[in-house]
Amino acid sequence: MPYTLTDILSFMKQQAFAAGQLMRQHFQKDFQVFIKEDGSKVTSVDLAISRKVQQAITKAFPNLSLYSEESEHGEINSEKNYLIMDELDGTSYFVNGINGFSHQSAYYDTEQGLCLGLVYFPITDEMYFAQKGKGAFLQQKNHIIPLSSPIMPPFDLLRYGQPVRYKGKKYQWMLKDMIPNEQYLVPTTAYKTKQFVEGDLQVSIYAKPFMAPWDWAGDKVILEELGYQYGYINGEELLFEKQAPSDHLGYLICPKMYQATLTEQLQAVLSH
Repeated sequence: MPYTLTDILSFMKQQAFAAGQLMRQHFQKDFQVFIKEDGSKVTSVDLAISRKVQQAITKAFPNLSLYSEESEHGEINSEKNYLIMDELDGTSYFVNGINGFSHQSAYYDTEQGLCLGLVYFPITDEMYFAQKGKGAFLQQKNHIIPLSSPIMPPFDLLRYGQPVRYKGKKYQWMLKDMIPNEQYLVPTTAYKTKQFVEGDLQVSIYAKPFMAPWDWAGDKVILEELGYQYGYINGEELLFEKQAPSDHLGYLICPKMYQATLTEQLQAVLSH
């Protein structure tokens, strides 16, 4: 039986609320922590959410592929439809008892590309979601509010994100000639979607060669509906179904109106 984007979005919301319930139930309480082969942490809560999602998707959409952090997945096949998910984004914050985590998901369609995105913050019960070409929305306590594009500041007053988990000086060095002073560096967690939506943050740079699709897919759909560009520092488009360029310098989220200027400046800085 064929399914619609409305069906998929409804399913994504159901899974987000179920994931959030598990997070709230165990946050700052009882859960186990494991170390994965890559050295990153995963908790019994991540794994419980993943099991529930895998069971639910098999029952509701047996022909839909799941590409998530905690599920088994192979190479991306552009001829398949995918539900993309980060069961618990910001696991280290969750482990440390800090409110800096979320649940993220997106939907990739072979004809429409990435066309649904969702980010849910369980502690505050705030859900941001979007459908490509249809706008972005905030859902909280069963109320759905259409979101407007934030008013963008002048270029020299842009606020740049710096991940809280990153303790080094790379981002300060990289941006030293682009910002007036360090007050324009904004600490970010898994809550950066909310910071972008509310206009507290305009630029986010991830100066590494790889970022897993579950870390950006849901965020991308939402922010691009609000006037941001979500791509590579070299200006190329970021696509779920296409492998990252081998020579790219990292990832850039910024207002579309400033993308060309930021791309030029960042490429000059990072090429030294």
